[in-house]
Amino acid sequence: MTRSNPQLRFDGRVAIVTGAGRGLGRAHALLLASRGAAVVVNDLRSADDVVEEIVDAGGTAVAGEHDVSDISAADALVDLASEEFGRLDIVVNNAGVLHVAPFAELAKEQFDHTIGVHLFGTWALTQAAWRRFRQQDYGRVVITSSAAGLYGIGNPPMASYAAAKGGLYGLTRALAAESEGTGITVNALAPVAFTPLEAEHVPDPEQRRQLLAERPPEAVSPVVAFLAHESCPVNGQVFAARAGQVQRVFMAETVGTPQGSCLTPEDVAGLFDVVQDQRGYTVPEPYVAPEGTV
Repeated sequence: MTRSNPQLRFDGRVAIVTGAGRGLGRAHALLLASRGAAVVVNDLRSADDVVEEIVDAGGTAVAGEHDVSDISAADALVDLASEEFGRLDIVVNNAGVLHVAPFAELAKEQFDHTIGVHLFGTWALTQAAWRRFRQQDYGRVVITSSAAGLYGIGNPPMASYAAAKGGLYGLTRALAAESEGTGITVNALAPVAFTPLEAEHVPDPEQRRQLLAERPPEAVSPVVAFLAHESCPVNGQVFAARAGQVQRVFMAETVGTPQGSCLTPEDVAGLFDVVQDQRGYTVPEPYVAPEGTV
């Protein structure tokens, strides 16, 4: 593969990376710092360790041990970035939890915890950063969705995780539509990587080593760095990334039946093959309500 593009640098930029104490978040923070960004490493457990790694390598970082499911943590993290580094340019929403349980046995507390960290935590931190981004007419938001949320997954059973990650797709599209023309971009990542969250549910050490070799978190981080860079030309898009493979992910509509016809349930049944036919699909743009209706 030919690489003729100049190196993407982040000198003078300041980033917050949540869930950055291990796994994907750690890899993202290390890469951004190695390219010149000052990084707020957010994690409840291992933030100091990653900050030490960054500083030992000649980078700049500070730890922020805040629970992103607590709304006060969002403002605290943004304030920390401003106090330490004078500004904020990038938010990488990566923090996550995983509750594996059959849907019939999924407790409300587990569902609330998952939604609180993934969906609410992303909303809260992005909103806190958004105010700064609007003031400076610039910002980069990277949201972490997943294959489980976009495509659905039943084994292992992770209904709350899929619901949260699917919600992040909608949030990405809505924020991108709202940010158009403001200097702010919002894109999402659907990573496939073997992380400590997943490792907790894989008891066999040999299998863990094999999965980590096949799907290292570090292979995903270059996509995050590109989406976080000032040169990134897209807004509101989602990308799958795994072990060097990068793909655009999008929601599409089939051609379906003609508009304007009044169908009976029997008509729908009779035309269902047409509805299902994926040839000639279209990729819809975000919906914009007619003026005066909202």
